[in-house]
Amino acid sequence: MREGDAKKFKFLDHPSNLEIQAFGKNLPELFTNAGLGLMTYLYPKKIDIAGYETKKEICLRAGDSNQLLTDWLFELMRFANDHDICCNAFEFERINDEELKANVFGRRIRSREKINSIVKDKTRIEKNQDGLQVTVVFKI
Repeated sequence: MREGDAKKFKFLDHPSNLEIQAFGKNLPELFTNAGLGLMTYLYPKKIDIAGYETKKEICLRAGDSNQLLTDWLFELMRFANDHDICCNAFEFERINDEELKANVFGRRIRSREKINSIVKDKTRIEKNQDGLQVTVVFKI
């Protein structure tokens, strides 16, 4: 298992895919940490680069928080893959179980890794003693 910031996310061993477990006290923190886990995989050692060149607004609606998180990560993945943008800061204007509006900040950096898709039926947000956690599986 490779570790990210242990209180934010960690990479779990998976035989053929990428598996990230993220933690948060609430939905904004959970979505932020899941996004940071994704970006840390895509941009090893580049996630901490300061300053932002790009700002993107993301607005999403979904049937529940699991689908909303999947859609959120898909948007971040698509933005990174299509534009070589390492998103390393997120500001949520609104977030609940069915919708979010957020600003995403990042820098143009060529990605060393690629992700093909998210295994949607594996994404389940659960409550734990510190708040929330989720495990997300990505096809690489």
